Amino acid sequence: MLKDKAKKINSNGGVAFMDRREKAELILDETLLVDDFGFIKGEDGEYVVLSTKDYPKFFFFGGSVVTQKFKELIDGENLDDIKEKLEAEGLPTLFTKKTTKKGNRSYTTCVFYPEEEA
Repeated sequence: MLKDKAKKINSNGGVAFMDRREKAELILDETLLVDDFGFIKGEDGEYVVLSTKDYPKFFFFGGSVVTQKFKELIDGENLDDIKEKLEAEGLPTLFTKKTTKKGNRSYTTCVFYPEEEA
């Protein structure tokens, strides 16, 4: 744990898997298997960073809505257990673009296990 924390500090608050991957635009309208995630601090607050089994050479940033959903996912849970399950199985997640009710702004959201929501 100490080693992981030290590495995080060395990488200026980044997430360890970011060092081995390139940044890419989040893939929309395709179910992805999220296999790891972490949070980094940006100018406007904290944001989730994701890696997937589908695109192992890339990492993706989630916006504020996606970040909130991942925070809710881990709330009250053992993070090590969650990370272990993600590495083994992946978390099926569908990212989509939505528009606010007023229609003046679009944002990205996500659904976990979308095949069960259909």
